[in-house]
Amino acid sequence: MKTVFYINALFSLIFALGVIFGKNPLRSALSLLLFFLTVSLDFFFAGSEYLGFVQIIVYAGGIIVMIAFVIILLGLKKESPDYDISLRSFTGIILLGFFALGVLYGLGKSVLHLIPKAPYFDTSAAGIGDALFSKYLLPFEVASILLLVGVVLAFIFAKKEV
Repeated sequence: MKTVFYINALFSLIFALGVIFGKNPLRSALSLLLFFLTVSLDFFFAGSEYLGFVQIIVYAGGIIVMIAFVIILLGLKKESPDYDISLRSFTGIILLGFFALGVLYGLGKSVLHLIPKAPYFDTSAAGIGDALFSKYLLPFEVASILLLVGVVLAFIFAKKEV
């Protein structure tokens, strides 16, 4: 199970880098979708099936569709033409990946036992709802207001440019 988790973490990192370094906005959105799916797998591995399904429905379903609509409506083009990676660059990337895995393995062996165990948290729908609307009410509302402000500002900026 630990090996599957590390493979999933590697894919998460690859897809996150695809979002950052992608030249084509649609390919970056696809990388973001795949990143969200790997994060949902992390929730499934942790035993939080509810959070995994919420991750898939909310982020992979809703947010990615919204991003794709914005990209299509704004008609974003790629920054520069895609280029082929030479054999030398590909070999360097693979060697860098193995080096990073070795460093992470060494850090994991030396530091992993120092990390305290996480406290138990009820990951059922009722437990999450109770936590969101009691202990975490203020951060939940602040996050919702920030998201609302972000959406309104996105519409304002898009309206000025069109």
